[in-house]
Amino acid sequence: MKNNKGFTMVELLAVITILGLLIGIGVATIQKATDKARYNFYKSQRTTIQNATSSYLADHKNEYPKYVGSTNSITLRKLQTNKYIGTFTDHSKKENSCNLDNTKVVVIKTDLNRFTYKAVLNCNSITDQDLRELAPTSKEMNNQTQSQIHIAFSVPSGYKVKKWTYVIHKNSLSGPVVRTNTVTPETPTGSISSYVYVEDIRGPWDSNIVGPNTIEVYFITTNGRFGHFTQ
Repeated sequence: MKNNKGFTMVELLAVITILGLLIGIGVATIQKATDKARYNFYKSQRTTIQNATSSYLADHKNEYPKYVGSTNSITLRKLQTNKYIGTFTDHSKKENSCNLDNTKVVVIKTDLNRFTYKAVLNCNSITDQDLRELAPTSKEMNNQTQSQIHIAFSVPSGYKVKKWTYVIHKNSLSGPVVRTNTVTPETPTGSISSYVYVEDIRGPWDSNIVGPNTIEVYFITTNGRFGHFTQ
């Protein structure tokens, strides 16, 4: 006698559940592999444009930032025009997929004879979080007295500041530099709070002397990431 008994509802649900889990794991694995490939691609592109910038500056030393804390930007257009880099695309590999003027390397002078390079890619399909600006979670750069400025900031969880530089400009960012310095904490930290003395500003001490200054802060984390903000 034949046994025509089929699957019970419970058995069918169990099979469907297991299949769903396997499909979910497979999709997650594929997505993870895709994200990693995209991350590695952009990491390679960042290295490529940073190396091209290093070669360019070796031949154009007058374009290095002049003082500690100052910056200069070398655009993809300049690198390609001067034959320091060839075709440069985003993950889609489409021609002209990266903006020639907004894709650049920001060169920061962090010490007397030391420079860091931060690639800023402006391309059509960038979604990688690591390529975005590392912004502080909070910041405060207020004039506390007529002779000092309070600089305070914290970075996102998981990052520790190992060095930071402040640059004080008279009036605006294009104004002359009043004071600049690079600070290395005794131990890497997630937050900074420091009073910066500006006694080298000439003239009588009044609110019109300290108040109009513009302050820039650059910081480097133990993860090798760079951050920058202005007030």
